Amino acid sequence: MQRFENLNKTLIIISGISSSGKTTYAKKINELYNYEILSLDDYKEYYYEKYGFVSEIERKNLWNLAKKTYIAEIIANCRQNKTIIVEYPFDTSWQEVFDYIKNEYNYDIYIINCNSRNFDDIWNSREDRDSICIDRPKCLTASKYIKGVLYENNGKLNEEYKEKKRMEYINNKYTSLNGDYVISDSKIDFGTKLK
Repeated sequence: MQRFENLNKTLIIISGISSSGKTTYAKKINELYNYEILSLDDYKEYYYEKYGFVSEIERKNLWNLAKKTYIAEIIANCRQNKTIIVEYPFDTSWQEVFDYIKNEYNYDIYIINCNSRNFDDIWNSREDRDSICIDRPKCLTASKYIKGVLYENNGKLNEEYKEKKRMEYINNKYTSLNGDYVISDSKIDFGTKLK
């Protein structure tokens, strides 16, 4: 079982499809070892709310701005030799960023793949989460987007979107990164911190 104490100059990457447990795992590691968590979702919500969007093109532009800011913040932490946790549905397009951090800052890369739950359980968790988020004032703009993407006008689940996400899960879209240590979330020990 994998533990995370006494890590120096380490990037802990937690990846997996939406609602697969990334934030939960990040918080558990943070509680035990006090490593800072950086989540792209926080940056996205900030820019979505600051500027708003009315089209998919505008949303993507804000997403790209959030991604650039997020990468800059990760690198700023690495320049200070901090061990940090990053969590998001990272796909292979992020490999270059993480390889750069490994090589430029001599970092160890731990990758936790959140892949131990079946898709239907994950999707049900996502629906539960989104039903809470939809009317949350903090992310009102994103909430309107969630309503438009996940649900049809009649309130029924968008089955086409669900099937797209099912195929991403089956094809390991968010669990295909390479690192020094690649482990499944089922192999993590969240027991009491070793003395």
